[in-house]
Amino acid sequence: MVYQLFLDASLPEREPSPYFAIDSAMGLVRLKKALDYDDDTQPKHHQLKVYSLSDDHFKINDRGEISARKRLDADQNRERFYIYRFNVTATDRGEPPLSSTAAVHIRTENTNDEAPIFIPTGNYQAYVAEDAQGGTPVVQIQAIDPDRDQVFYAFLLPNGNEAVSTGLFEIDRDTGRLFRNFFFEFLLLLY
Repeated sequence: MVYQLFLDASLPEREPSPYFAIDSAMGLVRLKKALDYDDDTQPKHHQLKVYSLSDDHFKINDRGEISARKRLDADQNRERFYIYRFNVTATDRGEPPLSSTAAVHIRTENTNDEAPIFIPTGNYQAYVAEDAQGGTPVVQIQAIDPDRDQVFYAFLLPNGNEAVSTGLFEIDRDTGRLFRNFFFEFLLLLY
């Protein structure tokens, strides 16, 4: 699961509402504090124990840790981020049970976690006449990036470097269009 979580919870002071902190390395939003303001004469079983939340994308355990039910991916939206907004309710075990609700905002930031995909295939085959002039278009390479980042095209050379020209062919870095670099002719000599 690759995402970052940020919490934006504005809670009034001296309210019995919980406040939250983020543990982005684990993908958890942890409830740091949810206090029961009943007086100390109440039995221990009145202590705050029950949490619930109002969003199907997340779940909360009895320690107040909020985690995603499935992968959160900001790429599914037009923006580079997405904000999930929901409420968390903390309920004590007193008679009658009392509860308090806090608004939680979790912002998922897009990360570059998906490689570009060639369409319609990763294998292209093209033919060019041996007497074609330099600059003759040969084939159009196309790829999309599920992260919605811009795709740049280049040749991967045997030494591991990238280049837009191999001597025989040139590729437009922005469009993926492959051109014959200059006029050349193959001769087959038989002895």
